[in-house]
Amino acid sequence: QAIHGGRIFWQDDVKAINELAAHLRDANDALGERYDLMKAEVELKERRLQAEEKSRLYDRIAQEIAPQLNKVDALLQRSREYPEQANALLSQVCVISAYVKRRANLILLGEEKPTASTRELESCLRESLDNLRLCGVITYLDCHCDGQSAVKQMTALYDLFEQVVEDLLGQLSAMVVTVHCAQGSIHMRIQAGCKETLTVLPTFALVGGDVTCQAQDEDLIIEAKIQGG
Repeated sequence: QAIHGGRIFWQDDVKAINELAAHLRDANDALGERYDLMKAEVELKERRLQAEEKSRLYDRIAQEIAPQLNKVDALLQRSREYPEQANALLSQVCVISAYVKRRANLILLGEEKPTASTRELESCLRESLDNLRLCGVITYLDCHCDGQSAVKQMTALYDLFEQVVEDLLGQLSAMVVTVHCAQGSIHMRIQAGCKETLTVLPTFALVGGDVTCQAQDEDLIIEAKIQGG
């Protein structure tokens, strides 16, 4: 570099600095590659966990609604064998399918949080009763559900309702369901009108609660109560 009256020379050895800079560049490249590899491994593990979680949920849903799926298959088979009964049989398929759909939703809801709006139970019962009308059954729902309830409690009551429906499906003429929620407890009353007097009083079970059943002429009265907790 030229200066006035002479020249200046750089006498420091920058070789070590250049080598260090090169090492730093190499180290940075290696770290970048390692970061990309670790990121890819984490993403792969996340996808695997998500797939395993979905598989677990599907397995649980399939297991818990397996009896209803088997009944649907049997009804569809009968509708093919006896086409003259197809309309009646397919109406029963719609009733059971409504339960399958709503029951799966309750499972998914319970996986997200232990409690939910008690109106979820009302929605389940309403859809099932709406489909029950396809079988010529007169239905009515009187539901007073506000606040939150445990998903497992609502599931247990909906399972009981489905027990009653499936046990009496060919005999039902009318069904009135009343549900009241108070202080964390849920009380459900089912009045099932049958086409003829039942010779044998059916028995029903309610997980985590109490249920009674009595006959009044052609009507069957089921009282169920499940405590909060």
